[in-house]
Amino acid sequence: MGTPRGLGGAPLSPIPPNAPPRGPSPTPLPPPDLPGIGPGPERRRKKKVAPIDLGELEAWAARMNAQFEEAERFRLVVE
Repeated sequence: MGTPRGLGGAPLSPIPPNAPPRGPSPTPLPPPDLPGIGPGPERRRKKKVAPIDLGELEAWAARMNAQFEEAERFRLVVE
């Protein structure tokens, strides 16, 4: 059916690694002293959570399993 056609034009030259980025630049934040304009979204850090002791976790799991077994033995009557 013929040969495939390319985009045409001259071949691209390699981009040097220290070249500035091309394309749209990020929009700068407006000055915060303008009325009705805030400084932008506030970034919050995640709170660090203390690790749970493995022995404490095992004791909690045993208590929960005992409660679940007791609930399974309960006779449920539906009218």
